[in-house]
Amino acid sequence: MISAGELDQELTILSPGGTGTDDLNQPIEDWTNPVIVATIRAGRDTVRGREFYEARAALGEDVERFVTRHVPQLTRRHRLRDSAGTVYRIEAIDDSEGRNRKMTITVTKLEAGGG
Repeated sequence: MISAGELDQELTILSPGGTGTDDLNQPIEDWTNPVIVATIRAGRDTVRGREFYEARAALGEDVERFVTRHVPQLTRRHRLRDSAGTVYRIEAIDDSEGRNRKMTITVTKLEAGGG
């Protein structure tokens, strides 16, 4: 179980504000006005060493990780925004214990400062 003291980050779960179609009539999600789904507490779990380089090679970007209590509505379709306004794309959600108590969320940074 995660202690409350470890959850020192406030994250907002975002959902697309709508959907539309591109020039080829393919569906796209509209993130210009995202909908706030929930606000959760999480702890930042630093990706280090070999694991960092492997993740960066696989995703081609800097990778970060958050650990939180189980959030049943959270999916890879959502995005996360921290209190500084940085928005993250969810790359993976792991319930390694398989008990719906703790989640490890692997993310990549999309934008900083709300812009």
